[in-house]
Amino acid sequence: MKKQIYTFVGLIIVLTISSVTAIHAQSATTAKAHIPFDFSVRNQTIAAGDHVINRLGDSGAVWSLRSSDNRQSVIFLGMGAESKSTSGNGKLTFRRYGNKYFLASIETSAYKIGLRKSRTERSLEKMLENNYRIAKNNVNGATPEIVSVEIAM
Repeated sequence: MKKQIYTFVGLIIVLTISSVTAIHAQSATTAKAHIPFDFSVRNQTIAAGDHVINRLGDSGAVWSLRSSDNRQSVIFLGMGAESKSTSGNGKLTFRRYGNKYFLASIETSAYKIGLRKSRTERSLEKMLENNYRIAKNNVNGATPEIVSVEIAM
């Protein structure tokens, strides 16, 4: 009987420790952000507002972004996922061409990843480069402006 009690107590301790570890790991890869402009991810336009960013899987390469009202969501691959050990808030970085914003990278307390340029962004970039060569009076040229939005972990 004592052996069963010790086994049961040991099992409870192991489950408690693993659930606390899982909660901590999840919070390091879940973030919230208020993005004040419409933007694109993987050729999909996402409306401005509050959004939740989650890491899917253990590799740090697959992520999801969804609006807080669950009306829009997108799953995407990051490239160059780097593990970080810093604490604090992260940021979302966007490339802006005129009034169009494209998600460029995500930095959380645990990861920093970049996103590939979408077909739409590459096409827009090429068009702006051609226009810049023709009309050299464009102040920004074909270089996008970098815009960052802080995220809360």
